Amino acid sequence: MKSKLFIFVLTAALSLSTAIPASAQHSNLPKDSFSTNGFIQDVTNFKSLISTTSLANDFFPNAPNLDYEPMNDNFRSASSIATGVYPSAQFYKGYINEKTNGDMDLDFYRFNSTSSQEVTITFLPPDSQNYGITAYELAELERVNGDRLKANSVAGTWVKYGEMTVLTFIPKPNTRYIFKVQSDHPYTVPSSPYLFSIMQK
Repeated sequence: MKSKLFIFVLTAALSLSTAIPASAQHSNLPKDSFSTNGFIQDVTNFKSLISTTSLANDFFPNAPNLDYEPMNDNFRSASSIATGVYPSAQFYKGYINEKTNGDMDLDFYRFNSTSSQEVTITFLPPDSQNYGITAYELAELERVNGDRLKANSVAGTWVKYGEMTVLTFIPKPNTRYIFKVQSDHPYTVPSSPYLFSIMQK
């Protein structure tokens, strides 16, 4: 009887913990350290709390969405992102959309470096599928007329297992860059947005 009662109590406790919003579960965060619109004053403290993207989405229900389809399918008309000053971060959200013609959805975002100090791009995928994240100089994409197979990137990786991923690189000062997000399958339609921030020290 005692073992059955213990199992019941444990099950109830687990159900309750999953029902509580992530922001409420971490009420011990410093006041004003984050906001629902995606702004974080010190991303170094916040990163230790993020284990899954769903947790991050709970924190940022009102993060700005700059994924304007189909405009940002092309690097020439990419949405402009304000570069944060590390460790402050503004998270934005976007969506991988299904393409009826079988092409992969590519989302491009433009940002400017203000100096030669390190750039940090933080990306949180919406699920455990593979996502490619890459940074280019805008001039390099223009040089190859947008041919990503010929363009030399400054940083890039495949995001796997739904894990938060960080790209860093040393930029040229006062230079325009492009951040690209893609899935590895043309029919990927995640139920949640991906989240990302771009900061410079």
